[in-house]
Amino acid sequence: MNPDPKPSLIERFQLVLRRSQQPIIGGLVALSLIGMGCYFWIQSIVHDGLVDIDQRPTSYIHFMVDINSAKWPELANLPGIGETYAKSIVQYRHQHGPFGSHKELLGISGIGNGKLNKIRPYLAPILVPISPRPVSQ
Repeated sequence: MNPDPKPSLIERFQLVLRRSQQPIIGGLVALSLIGMGCYFWIQSIVHDGLVDIDQRPTSYIHFMVDINSAKWPELANLPGIGETYAKSIVQYRHQHGPFGSHKELLGISGIGNGKLNKIRPYLAPILVPISPRPVSQ
């Protein structure tokens, strides 16, 4: 005696859902899709559109950098200044001492007036050390 072979996937599906039930299930699925579409359409009218959670408004943060004390990662955040220029600024500062004015940045290769004008709003004022007054006797 041969045991009955296992039914195929299609045969198992047909055992669960009879042919007479398939149109009913299809109609219920179509009706639920239409209902969900109507719900989202009504929500968009009532609430002036659906909430867009993937995008937020662009925000700008104003920051200031002290070129005499900032490390290269801070300098790299300046507009038009990347890692290479930031490291060049730090290297120039180590070789020549602290900057006396922002115009000294023009001594760095690749930084011209245009780039200096672009980053100037983000540069903190350079504090000039005050020398002690001579004591009069």
